[in-house]
Amino acid sequence: MAAAAQRGGAALNRPSLREEIRSFVARYPGVHPREVERQMGLANRLASYHLDALTREGVLERVDEGGYARYFERSAAGRLSPRDLSFICLMRHPPALQVVLLLLSERELTPSAMSDRLALARPSVSYHLKELLQQEVLAVREEGRERRYSLRDAAFVRRALASFHPLPGDLDAFSSLWDDLVGH
Repeated sequence: MAAAAQRGGAALNRPSLREEIRSFVARYPGVHPREVERQMGLANRLASYHLDALTREGVLERVDEGGYARYFERSAAGRLSPRDLSFICLMRHPPALQVVLLLLSERELTPSAMSDRLALARPSVSYHLKELLQQEVLAVREEGRERRYSLRDAAFVRRALASFHPLPGDLDAFSSLWDDLVGH
């Protein structure tokens, strides 16, 4: 039992794991601790432990967004405007990213058309549309009884997405659209 505890303690403090986590955050800025755990195959709360340590050391910066902790490399976070930080945090929600990509491609759509194209429930689409509207990513236009959504600033979105890396699995059916629009 003592040997197992000692191995666990060694893994907890292993410098290479901390560097792997820092590197992961550098590649995927705005990532949430649970995503770090899932993507890197870490035990529950191990990512949080190292993320907190890297934050105390001044390597990472924690940004609180809508009740979620999001992490950025300190040097990268310092170069980003509040608008950029907010946008990156929003794009860490796969449905919001998919809505934005769809609107980059289609220019303007109704919520029901988005729901159909994204294969998401209408309430889920509505929730993410509301979030994107609040962050001024989208514009809405009334047409009769329908609301039509478009990107407020497509040039900003393209620029912000140019250095953004979605987490594996975040795009699924939208990976070819991502490649066409962003060119990664």
